[in-house]
Amino acid sequence: RGILKWKNYINKNLAFENKVQYRYGRYGRTSFAGPGYQANLFSLLNGGFLPNYPVSWASPTVQNSYDPVAEFGSSLAGTAFHNYIDNLDEVRDSPMVKIGMPWEEIKIGGEFRILSARSAEFWYGSYNMPEADGYNDAWDEGDGMTDYSLYAQDKISIIKDRLFIEPGLKYQTIKRTANYQPGYYYTAGGTLSSFYNYWQPSFAAVFSPDRHAVIYAAWGKIVGVPKIGERYVSDGAETPETAESYDPLMAEKPQYITDYELGAKYRRGGLFLRARVYRADYYNKF
Repeated sequence: RGILKWKNYINKNLAFENKVQYRYGRYGRTSFAGPGYQANLFSLLNGGFLPNYPVSWASPTVQNSYDPVAEFGSSLAGTAFHNYIDNLDEVRDSPMVKIGMPWEEIKIGGEFRILSARSAEFWYGSYNMPEADGYNDAWDEGDGMTDYSLYAQDKISIIKDRLFIEPGLKYQTIKRTANYQPGYYYTAGGTLSSFYNYWQPSFAAVFSPDRHAVIYAAWGKIVGVPKIGERYVSDGAETPETAESYDPLMAEKPQYITDYELGAKYRRGGLFLRARVYRADYYNKF
């Protein structure tokens, strides 16, 4: 992971800053399920049959042409090795302009995020295996997302050093795509996409009756969609019954949150007191 951040002070009232991030992930694992263990009744006492137990793939399927029995003598021997792939790439850019004036400070900025991910698994009878969709893939799924937002915040001083308010507004667009190939776990493949756009307002007020105390109140609306990866089966139940009934974009709905917060702080010498009340109302909670 890499982060690059810089600031440019154009003059005393105008500044620009930007932060660019890149996240990279590559994971590969080849596991082995011993045919003898799979066929042993005592394996049930140690977690049961492994994912390649031949329920429906002991011979070529509609999804895959690979024939483990013909090439390795049995279904168990021909699916003993599992090559799992999990890759992620993400780029994020967060520019912001800050404008200072005698009675207010304005921030205008945005965040531009592009993410791609791939999850796949292939089965074969030897460690060195082909990786071919339509031949020996258990699944091969790709996700993509673009998440762009623009925002503006205005911190306005009502009473110098005593009272200020800060209204804000954010506009966000999110596009999600999911592409999955037919495999042992999916009877059919396809590509699905979804697009969302939201307005997200916020407001805060802060009052300082003296230099020791602060009283504040805040309200805001937040909207989001599930993170990539949360939509896929993650319960360890890698079974055909679970996976084949799963849609990579199943029931994906935006999550709406309205936040309310009221609090107070007091600091004097070595004494620090704080009280806070927070409430969040969810609609379509993940």
